[in-house]
Amino acid sequence: MNIESRASKREVQYKFGSIDPVDFSYEESNETTLTAILLSAAAAISKIVEIVIGDKQKQPEFIKGGKEEKETKQAKMGRFEGIDGIVIATLLVGAATFILRRFLKGNSENVGGYGGVSLGGKGEVARNGEGSGKGVGRKVMNTDRDVAEVLRENKKNVAIMYGSQTGTAEDLGKRLAQEGELGFGLDMMVMDPDMYSVETLSKLDKKQLLVLVLATTGEGEACDNMAPWFGQLVGEDLFTEDFEDAEQIEFEHPEDGEFDEERPLANLRIAAFGLGNTTYEHYNWCIRQTVRRLQSLGAQLVGPLGLGDDDGDLENDFEEWKKVALPEICKAIGVDSTAPKRTYESTYVVKELDIDKAKDRDDVGKLAIGSGAPAIYDSSNVYEAVVTAAYDLAVPSRDRKFIHVDLALPESSKMTYKTGDHVGVYPANSEEAVNELLQVLKLQPETKIAVVNRADPTKPCSLVPHSPSTYASVLRHYLDITMPIPRSSIKYILLPHAHCDAAINYLTRLADDNDYYHLQISDPYKSPAELLAHIISIETSADPSYTPVFSFDLLFDLLPKLSPRFYSISSSSLVHPSTVSITASVLLYSNSDNVQRFGTTTNNFNVLKTVLSDRDSYTSPSPYSASLLSSITNSHSDPYLIHGFNTSLRISPDNQFKLPIYIRPSPFKLPTDPSIPIIMVGPGTGLAPFRAFIHERSLQSRSGSSVGSTILFFGNRNKDADFLYQDELSLLIDQINLNSPSNPNSMLITAFSRDQPQKVYVQHRIAEHKDMVYDLLFNRGAYFYICGDAKFMVKDVVNCIIDCLAEKRAIDRDSATDIFNRFRESDQYYEDVWS
Repeated sequence: MNIESRASKREVQYKFGSIDPVDFSYEESNETTLTAILLSAAAAISKIVEIVIGDKQKQPEFIKGGKEEKETKQAKMGRFEGIDGIVIATLLVGAATFILRRFLKGNSENVGGYGGVSLGGKGEVARNGEGSGKGVGRKVMNTDRDVAEVLRENKKNVAIMYGSQTGTAEDLGKRLAQEGELGFGLDMMVMDPDMYSVETLSKLDKKQLLVLVLATTGEGEACDNMAPWFGQLVGEDLFTEDFEDAEQIEFEHPEDGEFDEERPLANLRIAAFGLGNTTYEHYNWCIRQTVRRLQSLGAQLVGPLGLGDDDGDLENDFEEWKKVALPEICKAIGVDSTAPKRTYESTYVVKELDIDKAKDRDDVGKLAIGSGAPAIYDSSNVYEAVVTAAYDLAVPSRDRKFIHVDLALPESSKMTYKTGDHVGVYPANSEEAVNELLQVLKLQPETKIAVVNRADPTKPCSLVPHSPSTYASVLRHYLDITMPIPRSSIKYILLPHAHCDAAINYLTRLADDNDYYHLQISDPYKSPAELLAHIISIETSADPSYTPVFSFDLLFDLLPKLSPRFYSISSSSLVHPSTVSITASVLLYSNSDNVQRFGTTTNNFNVLKTVLSDRDSYTSPSPYSASLLSSITNSHSDPYLIHGFNTSLRISPDNQFKLPIYIRPSPFKLPTDPSIPIIMVGPGTGLAPFRAFIHERSLQSRSGSSVGSTILFFGNRNKDADFLYQDELSLLIDQINLNSPSNPNSMLITAFSRDQPQKVYVQHRIAEHKDMVYDLLFNRGAYFYICGDAKFMVKDVVNCIIDCLAEKRAIDRDSATDIFNRFRESDQYYEDVWS
């Protein structure tokens, strides 16, 4: 589940648009070497333990019912009898670490972005638990991880820490910095908490302030880059209301001023905005718990606690919070918000280059991902997976299309997944969208450019770390060029460029009138190219002699970065360990102006599927050009450039297409004991993880395991057109029943909403089978899984089960709701949903 935005979008070291080969830094090379050494040491430990313990350590026994896993006494004894081997191995690793300690030395890099986005250093992470008592001070060895020190070095007074899974919270942080600097005279710096030490927050003085912009993901959890801070602050129990038992953090003593060991953050002022969704049970839990914990340590909240609701109007929630929060921030740190405002200057400068030697090179726009030879593939070192299959899953209709994609994983342990995990896919913008924006800007696609930081030209743009690149490459791979430009960016970036009164009035109204902004921009989902073109038309109509020009530099401040999209993996790691499958619905709709809009990643899949179906007609990658795609794309797709290295759909020498991906772990997992019954509810592409579950349960049954009842409630519009994996799922369910005679009750129960006059959905089928559902969930300890739309479907299913509880136990609905809420908090209930 991800609740940051309606279109799933963590900043990674993902480098497109380079002409020259990647020049990896000393730090990156050393970090990779160190990782490999430590992995080898871990393998050595494992081998020593195996030799010393032998067969004394037995497999842990699991208590049936799936709620608790415990080690047996025999397993514990086996572990302790091998303690000598572990001690020896630990000493060896300790000695190796001392010898290689130079690799641990960090290096900071302020990589730009509005307000000075900093990715910090790679030095030692300060850990809690290395001492006793509250607020015990100690030294942080790497000052690059010191929040207060980095702010002082960069002459900033406000740190904006974002917790972002898909990029939305990061983008809001950048926009807050933009408005804070231009509109209020603040000096703000956007920072990734993963690169800084939470222990140094105590060193912020009264002229500094911390802003938190945090999204909630999963079941009330922090996003990946905020998880270390959240873990240190809150602890293992996400939902604790009393932090007395939380592990104490060893906060740093400030250089000047008193340090209260009972309230170590007494000098810290914080402002906070959260991204959440009211359709989820733990609405905005990450920001609420983080603020509570900081306050318990003495921090003071400045302004209101902002809670953005993606089920409502997240943008307006953010705008309304900013109106109150920014003046309060100025007041808290003594900044005069009425002082003369600063003039906008772009964060980055784009320079056109004349490089003849690169004119005929075939690696223009080449992808260079991570460290080149990582010890393991992850979000910082993504893997280019070969696309082994892509095909339609159902009969395509005018407005709906379902696609299955198979991706091959490397033949090593560098990238593995577990059933129920997610895969992040890096998309490319369509050539139509790229060319439309370039035409508005009057720029040539293949012009060679360098992008540098305006404040420090020696520092490259974090989004385009290798130069030279091209205009087209930057738009194709780095920036989200379809997302509407937000109101604050219209006010502070576009409005100062307006020339005539009509353009000034139009942009002013967009910036100040939320309803007008929705009508003109948000509802029709007007792209940046369309908005800029409309502004130009207003200007030229008012004054034909005036030719407005928008600089390419502006785009880096106007637009968010193009981030990965996440999909629930629809294959089983037990059945297909070297293949990741994706089940996706191609996004296509007409906006309020009756203009077609396309989902970036899913239409990438669709074009890929179309080209792969014709691939056998060609003998080399060269025929895959924009002209070919224009001739084969249909009403469901937007042309993408598939040629050489100019898209994320890369072609290898053996004519194979590749997609850059990484695996994101998920807690959405089958019970470890296959005899435990499961109930799955997954309409539409919510079926994806359950296809994997059923594959795994079928294999377990064929391998001799006793497999409990496996029930799937699946729904879609029409049986003849939308029954995804019909034959496959029916066969697998039959195999489970055949091989598990003691539990012959596995079923595939369908709800096709438009096959009859009265619409039927999955909740109606659950109601029809309420006796079975109640018995499995509340008598037999079944696990319950739900995947799909959180806005309507999840609510309806939950209400159905509450009604079932009330009826079966003859209790009122409030009592049934209390029982269900306790069930929802148990280890039997799992959601993987989106809005």
